[in-house]
Amino acid sequence: MDKTKLAQKIINMLLASGNPMKLNEIAKFLQIISDTDEYQELKDVLNELSSQNVLEKLSRRRYTLADTSDKTTFKGTVKYKHDRAVVFTNSHKYPKISVKRRYLNTALDEDTVLVKLLAIKKKEKLQG
Repeated sequence: MDKTKLAQKIINMLLASGNPMKLNEIAKFLQIISDTDEYQELKDVLNELSSQNVLEKLSRRRYTLADTSDKTTFKGTVKYKHDRAVVFTNSHKYPKISVKRRYLNTALDEDTVLVKLLAIKKKEKLQG
């Protein structure tokens, strides 16, 4: 099956469902058997769509459509510097977000994290 057609079928299925779906549920809906090359292609398409932020990969191999309504939460990589950390995101508007240690929980250097912006103050560093 063509990757673009497969991606479109996945997106339409998740739109119709409205709920996160597990990998095996998606495969069952598309009638793809787990020990075939098509199943590996399905996994590749799902990973590609999640890297493009079209889909969001949740725990336990569940997938859902990415939420585009929340413009204050960003995905990025943590870099530590002394008692603070900076999260580097792919956002053009907010490429660096400063985070205090108390908000880092168990995140380590080079971890991929979600950061939510706190109140944005004019002419100050962004904090999350």
